[in-house]
Amino acid sequence: MEGASNAISSFIKRAISFRTADNRRPVASSHRASPFQHSERRKGDHHLEDGNQMPKSRQKLPSGSRRLMNKLRRREATLLNLVDEISKSGCHPQLQSPLFKLPGEIREHIFSYVLSESDGRESISQHDYWYRPDYPSHRYIDTALLRTCRQVWVETYALPRRNVSPRIWLGSSDRESPRRFAYAEGVNEEILFPTMESDHLRRNIHANESLQVFAQMYMLELDRLNEAVSNASVKASPRRITITLRYTDWWNWEMNSPLRIEDTWAEKFEAPNSVEEVVLELETRNGKKPELDALISRQVSKWVFRTEDRKALVLHGQPKESFWVGSAKPGGVTFPHHTAYANQSGPMGQDEMLYYTVKLKWKRES
Repeated sequence: MEGASNAISSFIKRAISFRTADNRRPVASSHRASPFQHSERRKGDHHLEDGNQMPKSRQKLPSGSRRLMNKLRRREATLLNLVDEISKSGCHPQLQSPLFKLPGEIREHIFSYVLSESDGRESISQHDYWYRPDYPSHRYIDTALLRTCRQVWVETYALPRRNVSPRIWLGSSDRESPRRFAYAEGVNEEILFPTMESDHLRRNIHANESLQVFAQMYMLELDRLNEAVSNASVKASPRRITITLRYTDWWNWEMNSPLRIEDTWAEKFEAPNSVEEVVLELETRNGKKPELDALISRQVSKWVFRTEDRKALVLHGQPKESFWVGSAKPGGVTFPHHTAYANQSGPMGQDEMLYYTVKLKWKRES
C-alpha cells in the first residue's frame, strides 16, 4: 500500500510542471474573514430565529482542550480564506500536465488513493492492548502532494480529513494508542477537527466515511458512547460508525468470567443523523466462541439502533466470523486460561493465542 501510494505520488509530482507565476500569487491574510463564512453564519442565525431547535449543548472543555480547539478554529479560518482567495484570483490550470488531461473523476480517484491512510514504519507490539490485526502500525497520511501547486491544492485540500477514520478510545488510558487522531482527554471524544457551525462545511470539508470507537464495557454501560460520538460527529459527520469490543474490553476477562452484555446501552444510543450504518465487532478468544455465538443469538441479534431523529437501523445480513492470531499476554501479563489447551486452538507460537471475532451490521430501513 505504502509503496504504491509513494509511486503514484512521485508520478504526480513529475507530471506537473511548476509555474512560477502560479506559485508567486499572494494568498489572503488570515485576519480577514471569508464572505462565505459570514453568509453561513447569517443563515444559521436566521434559522434559529425561525424557531427551530437549538443545537445540543456540549460539555464544557478543560482549558487545554479549549486552547487546542481555538487554535484549530483559527487554522480553519485561514483555510477558508485560502479557498476564497484562490476561487477569486484563480490558478494555473496545468493543462501541460498529462495528469490534468485526465477526466476530473479519474483524477479525484488518484488523489484520494495517494491521500489515504497508510501503515507507518513504527510497528505496534502485539502485546499492546491497542494492537489490531488491521492496525499493525501507527497510521499516517502523507500530505506532501498538497504542496505541489495551487491547482493540486484546490482539488485535494479536503481529502486528508475525509479519508482519515477518526478513532475514539472509551476506557482506561492504558487501553488506547499513544499516537492517534483522537485527542485523549476526558472520555477521549475530542477529535482533532475544529468544530464547524455550518452543516454545509461539515459535509464538504469535514465529512468522513467512518468513525471508529473502541469501547470498554464499563464505559458503554455508563452511557458515555452518546457523549463521545455526539461531540465527534459535530466535526466528522460520519456515514458509518464501527463499535469494537475487544477481548480485553469485556467484564472480568482476566478471571475468565462468562461473557455478558447489557441491552440498555444499545437502546439508549442515538447515532448522528448522518449515520446510515452501524457496525458492531465483538471479539473474544477462541475458547469462548460458543459463549459469544449464544450471546449474539440470544440478545445482540434482536437489537435495533436509532438515529437522533429516531430513524431505525435494523440488522442487515448474516454475522461475519473471522479468526486471527494475537497475543496470549495482553498488556504483557500471563493468564492460565490463555494456554493453547484452554483456548481449544491447537499449537500456537510462543505467547500467541487464537482470537474469534464476529461482525454484525445494522442499516437504515429503506
